[in-house]
Amino acid sequence: MIDPDVVFRAREKFLTGEDARSLAGVADTLVKSWRRSQVAGIDPTTVTTGLELEERPATTLLRAARPIVEHLAERLSNTASGIWLADERGAIVHRVLCDPALTAPTDRIGAIPGFGFAEDLVGSNGVGTPIEEARPVCFIGGQHFAEAFNNLACAGAPIRHPVTHRIVGVLDVTCPANVANELLLPIALDAAKAVEQQLLEDASVVERLLLEHFLQASKGSRHGVVSLSSETVITNGTAARLLAGIDPVTLWEEVARALRDGGSSATVHLDSPQGRSLVAECRGLEMAGGEAYGGLLLIRSSDRAELPERRRRTREPRLAGLVGASSSWKALDHESAQVAAADEHVLITGERGVGKLAVARAIAALRGLKPVVVEAVDADVLAPADWLKTVGQALADAPAGSAVVVTHLERLEADTVESLAGILDGHDVASLATAVRADSARSEAWSLDPTGIFTGRVHVPALRHRPEDLAVLARHFDSRHGSGRLAWASNTLQLMQRYFWPGNARELEQLVRGLLTRVSPTAEVTPAQLPEELRRTAVRRPLSRLEQAEVDVILAALTEANGNKEVAAQLIGMHRATLYRKIAGYGLDLESHIF
Repeated sequence: MIDPDVVFRAREKFLTGEDARSLAGVADTLVKSWRRSQVAGIDPTTVTTGLELEERPATTLLRAARPIVEHLAERLSNTASGIWLADERGAIVHRVLCDPALTAPTDRIGAIPGFGFAEDLVGSNGVGTPIEEARPVCFIGGQHFAEAFNNLACAGAPIRHPVTHRIVGVLDVTCPANVANELLLPIALDAAKAVEQQLLEDASVVERLLLEHFLQASKGSRHGVVSLSSETVITNGTAARLLAGIDPVTLWEEVARALRDGGSSATVHLDSPQGRSLVAECRGLEMAGGEAYGGLLLIRSSDRAELPERRRRTREPRLAGLVGASSSWKALDHESAQVAAADEHVLITGERGVGKLAVARAIAALRGLKPVVVEAVDADVLAPADWLKTVGQALADAPAGSAVVVTHLERLEADTVESLAGILDGHDVASLATAVRADSARSEAWSLDPTGIFTGRVHVPALRHRPEDLAVLARHFDSRHGSGRLAWASNTLQLMQRYFWPGNARELEQLVRGLLTRVSPTAEVTPAQLPEELRRTAVRRPLSRLEQAEVDVILAALTEANGNKEVAAQLIGMHRATLYRKIAGYGLDLESHIF
């Protein structure tokens, strides 16, 4: 057991800004949790309570865990303890108090079903911290960040799904700090393992079949092995490395398409974001009655020369100097080529940092033109008439073979845009413009293009919508600013894919430039070398398309509300507490967004 006096002194030093890690007997895990709690804005001196979350119906986790929790409660019936079960959000779904004396103190801190105990809501605790650390954790008395928990000891163990290995919940055992002993954590860990075993027994028929085929194919195999369906993907270590950066939904779509075209077996060709060409032998998986439900892949790397001729003839991207492999980026590449071929003014939209100006330059290059950039933000300094004169002069001075690019069109008033349209029509010079979404402070009738002069439209997707491109973009920026020497660990890329990148490609470029100054040329980039903010706010799992759409709606509403969460909740038609919970649950870093 850790000496309580040592922990108390360490915590005091930490809260006053001193380095607590230098004190013997204080685990680094403890200090990291304190640091995350501090960054989340938790006040250690106030009574912090859990946040009430939306109710969920009875889950698979609760059905599997309830008998185990009840049995454990019987074993602990003569002790001053209680048992808490929480889901992957840190929301408590069930509790059993073995001692009624725990009711008042735990109710007071909101440790009741329906309330969330994620670490960024209440600080270090036996529910939220095991989710953050992805391992069992025990806090006794003053080891908690918030003083309100200092009279308690809590030990929590994450519960992983036996098929997907994702954390689906936490089992926590709590008792008064003054009676805690070294058995607290093993008790919680054993119960969590029992729940995992029950989950395996309760697994659906499809999940069981996927696991059986995966285990059979993995025995003695040196290849990457994947067993997957539309909802579940199981991989061995080799496959996880080879497929790092490939979206599971995209992978399943490729497999399903190949099986539809090739029958019960097919060959699937994949281009990984790491630049490797992969060949996978795919076998369809069927129920006893012949109903198809999934596929089994055996993956190996392949040289480009081994690929069929049809694969080697894949066209080169049209946007010179820009990179991407995702379907959304390929669509942008195709749309850009189309508008470049047409003799029309082009409007390029997208969030800040996505690379709108780079796309504008590339479209100009497709037309064989040299871009001349005019900043619309200058109109904030100059009078609109004076700014329009500078645009006219730039058009007049532009040499033959030029294209004028007006950036930040959204900064202009509607009448200024109309005047700009007249100037552009009066000169025989190609023009492009870039803009983020419209400013909500303007009138409802305001439009980015009231005259309709920009008949060509291109939208650059946000980086969070193209996670498959992270690896290839990181290598691109590495080559631009370094020597292309950075190597990325697969778990690093997976963590980066779960981050929202509020600064988009510009933020990724800055990250790479920073790593070039810190990472040894012979070392891999590990998760620990990524910025703490990225590691803290990355979501714990890849989001579904529906969840990603919800994130976009939330961000759009916050932008329209200029960052005001209460107004944004009203715009969405969502309760304010629900919006707060979703912002916390998705790990949205609103400080990095410009509203």
